Amino acid sequence: MGRACIFRFFSAMLLLLGVGEVFAAPPAPFTLVPEAPEIFIFREAGMAPLRPLADLYGATLTMAADGTATLTRQERTFICTPLRTAAQANGRTITLPQAPFECAGVLYAPLAPCVLALGGNVLVDATANRATVTLPGSDLALQMAFVSRTGEVEAYHDTDSELYYIGLDGSGLRRLTYDTHDDDLVAFSPDGTQLATNRDFGLYLRRTALPQGNFRLRQTSSDGPFYTAPCFSADWTRTACIVSQAKPLQFRLLGVGTPEGDATLTVRREGESPQLSPDGKLLAYSAQADETLEWVIRVQDTRNGGVRTLTKGFHPQFTPDGKTLVFLRPYTCADGSSIRLLMSYLLVGDQAGIIYEPPSGERAANEFDADIRQDSAQIVFVRDGAGICVKTLDCTGVKQLTKDAGDRKPSYAHDGASIAFLRTVGAGRDLYVMRADGSDARKLPVGSLRVETYLFTPDSKGIVFSARPELPPPTTMPVLK
Repeated sequence: MGRACIFRFFSAMLLLLGVGEVFAAPPAPFTLVPEAPEIFIFREAGMAPLRPLADLYGATLTMAADGTATLTRQERTFICTPLRTAAQANGRTITLPQAPFECAGVLYAPLAPCVLALGGNVLVDATANRATVTLPGSDLALQMAFVSRTGEVEAYHDTDSELYYIGLDGSGLRRLTYDTHDDDLVAFSPDGTQLATNRDFGLYLRRTALPQGNFRLRQTSSDGPFYTAPCFSADWTRTACIVSQAKPLQFRLLGVGTPEGDATLTVRREGESPQLSPDGKLLAYSAQADETLEWVIRVQDTRNGGVRTLTKGFHPQFTPDGKTLVFLRPYTCADGSSIRLLMSYLLVGDQAGIIYEPPSGERAANEFDADIRQDSAQIVFVRDGAGICVKTLDCTGVKQLTKDAGDRKPSYAHDGASIAFLRTVGAGRDLYVMRADGSDARKLPVGSLRVETYLFTPDSKGIVFSARPELPPPTTMPVLK
């Protein structure tokens, strides 16, 4: 009996026993608060966005048709209007040191007058280059970093990638970050309490709820090498990163949750696409073979450093049960052209090896952007020129779900019921979601945001995504030298 037959037999038995339908139980309840915004230093004042202040402190922010903003908290009010220095603090007219302005749909106003109007305090730490905001009736001490810009005047607009949230039903679109950094989304922790991002060549963690949820903690040293392509074990006790400045290239294992992420083990001196097994005991990656320079899949034991080469291929991924690797393998078509096909490699048992390999010369197209369902039974992927498809883990039984050649980056929700993907439209990307069988595909209403990366929330009810706002006409503002 071949590997594919054995694999299908055990899969059928699991389904009969009900095991195949078990998905990871989502944590509850799940929440995700905005991060502390940065303060832009202009000539007369530090300007801060009002929306995250309202969200973090439970205030109400209303916007009038003329752009006038009213911030209300515990019967105290602050009212301001874009491009006007006249404002009101609890019914009293005051003069702001700098006129508020709007950028990418976000209103920025002088921080100190706003906080004082709400009965709070702003403590400036010049050494740390930040301010701490406190408001009455809250234990939250909001730490906000200063960001200064050079020049007498500057055409200011928001060009950085920011993080947003939207529900799968299209409701609740809101912005989560207000800073001058680009973030690559990495993963949520299994319990949904932490979010990992890659920023400035470093790995960061942040809590999803208050009080710690308004800031992030860097896991890799800020004065050391660059760390890229981070991945996690299933229990989030270990993470592996590429040390991109090391010569030769290195993989490094880090302990999760330590203040500086001290390295615990250097596990490989060359390669790319690191993936930790769910139990953290194995690290799979692709590397060039020393003799032939062909790309191969290697698996390394993180405890003793032992390495074994499995087969030719690229971009390995462990199934959630840790028993199989899904990877891309070079394949020669009937016309002699070379493409890459998704294949699976069984890691355990007497039948360890490639589960199924199609005969050479069959008509095929490049496959990429694979994601594995939580029950380890199905793969969603993109077939070049065709759209999004699914196949079983033995890489047979292909079913096409979409027919748009611009569809990319499909991903399963944690409960396996939905698939999200990006659809290329002109120079931008739209965010779509559909049922796991391909039905009810719909575009999520994110406006003019240009979506870049995304993650399902751990409760499978929403999506966090990074996007760049559509550039508005520049606003010329005086800034501090």
